[in-house]
Amino acid sequence: MNPDREQIEANLRLYVDRLAGLIGPRTLQKPKTIQATIGYIEGQWSEMGYTNDRECYDALGDEATNLIVEQPGSKRASEIVVLGAHYDTVFSTPGADDNASAVAVMLEVSRLLRKHTGKRTARYVAFACEEPPYFNVDAMGSQHHARQSRKRGDDIVGMLCLEMVGYYSLHKGSQEIPPAIPKFLHRFFPKRGNFLAAVGNMPSWKLNWQFRQQFPVAPCYWVVSVGCRCI
Repeated sequence: MNPDREQIEANLRLYVDRLAGLIGPRTLQKPKTIQATIGYIEGQWSEMGYTNDRECYDALGDEATNLIVEQPGSKRASEIVVLGAHYDTVFSTPGADDNASAVAVMLEVSRLLRKHTGKRTARYVAFACEEPPYFNVDAMGSQHHARQSRKRGDDIVGMLCLEMVGYYSLHKGSQEIPPAIPKFLHRFFPKRGNFLAAVGNMPSWKLNWQFRQQFPVAPCYWVVSVGCRCI
């Protein structure tokens, strides 16, 4: 593969502009914007030649929808690698960085790999309901997809969840350390938001390490800020 960086940059900007700039806040409390978001994401995948699938479920009394497409594998098609990102936002924000930037990357990866058949099946999922009031209350789209996958007996061998990848800054203090991290560890974390973090749990350490080893350290001029109205 020899990807066209100018085309990739243009596509990323376009995806974020459409989701955050044109559609705006994406929450079940704004059903018109949710339907517009679903239509936009499915429309992009249809243009790429994918067959869209929906996973609908009840989220605190409202219908939520996960969006799914797959690229079947050639040798180990029963083994599935998931690339996902949530498309909803906090109620009052356009969600450029959180999380249109991640949806944009997922869409562009699915475009770039559309004509590439890997050994395993690639599954792309746009998740509903990651933000409050759904966060950590058993109503998240990712939780529902995990439960349904287990019921079906899907052999998911790896999953990469994209989150807030559109912000970049060289200014000291632009990176805040999550409060859940113990203070005695803070000195090991960078103070500038000029990086992407690969985060995984202990059972996934090998996958996380392999991913990190294959991810090049990019000079700053390669990094495109696709979310000018970052949240």
